[in-house]
Amino acid sequence: MKRIFVSDVHMGAGKGFQPGYTGHSYDWLSATEAQVFADFLSYLNKGQYVGVNEIILLGDIIDNWVCPVATTPPTLDEIVGATINQPIITNLKALSQNNDIKVTYVPGNHDMTICKDFANSFPGMAFSEVYDKDDIFAAHGSEYSMFCATDFVNDNINGLPIGYYISRVGATNTALTGSDNSPKYFMGDIINETVESTPLVDVVFAAIVDKIHLHDDTEIIMKAGRTTVKDVKSQYANLYAQWGESSKGIAPKEALIAEVNDIFSIPETLNRLYDFNFQHNYRIIIFGHTHNKDLRRMPTLVPSDKISLYANTGTWCEYDEQKTLFSFIETEKNDTDCKHYVRLKTWDPVSKRPHTFSEDCIEQ
Repeated sequence: MKRIFVSDVHMGAGKGFQPGYTGHSYDWLSATEAQVFADFLSYLNKGQYVGVNEIILLGDIIDNWVCPVATTPPTLDEIVGATINQPIITNLKALSQNNDIKVTYVPGNHDMTICKDFANSFPGMAFSEVYDKDDIFAAHGSEYSMFCATDFVNDNINGLPIGYYISRVGATNTALTGSDNSPKYFMGDIINETVESTPLVDVVFAAIVDKIHLHDDTEIIMKAGRTTVKDVKSQYANLYAQWGESSKGIAPKEALIAEVNDIFSIPETLNRLYDFNFQHNYRIIIFGHTHNKDLRRMPTLVPSDKISLYANTGTWCEYDEQKTLFSFIETEKNDTDCKHYVRLKTWDPVSKRPHTFSEDCIEQ
């Protein structure tokens, strides 16, 4: 029994690549990266990856967050129909119709409003809020991040977390300047020791807006209607305090800096998170979201002398052969030796083959 967990492809509508567009490209997924992921899907579908029974798409496979504030967000049809995405869409459709492999889509944050419709458009693809089988708990992980969790501001704008608006501002910056638009690259020096006594937006959102010279009256075009920078500041001003009243098992400051420092890899945080959320003694926890590939032992997650493992799938849209590789997680339940293996794998775009980056296992 082999399962493949993959996340954070971030297929946008490719508007920044279309003829006639005069700004800088702002989509996270490039044409080269799109073809690489399509090659990976083809490899899976053709049965070259021996023993795979399930593919779990662990969120943010598609993305309708990353677009400038003056641009109408892409629709699902625009993302599915974008030229840049056609190799992926074609191969994903074939994979979802493969009777030998089950494909499940678990939602992320950049796809939260369209992922279910996306999954339903592929015959044979299942949709599930989390993945929960055979000692494994897998989710995108964004629900433990203050910017991207969905349930803390009951009257939030259009049902979206503040991370959506941060992504829109970041895309605006890239469209204008060509600089990297991922918020984590320019938030590290904004979040500081005073955050606990300062409203969230004064520290983060307002600073990001000021950095690229937007003002309070700047309009943010939505799928239906529009809002302003001032509206966002006002609506989410008490988010930090609201998170403090939660019971997710992760402290407000930890949740705030999760996007920057990959808080899910800190043992103490995972232990607390486990106590609050994972009551079935899962021994393998898999997240995406942070774009940081990871596999590590967590010996204190369960009240026993048995180890548990934490893994992160990494990403397919920030390829840098020196730092960030195309990556995914493979699990293999082997009843012969009574072990459940977890492997952090990378994909070589030249040889078009997977390689094991690291490996560990638990005793069944």
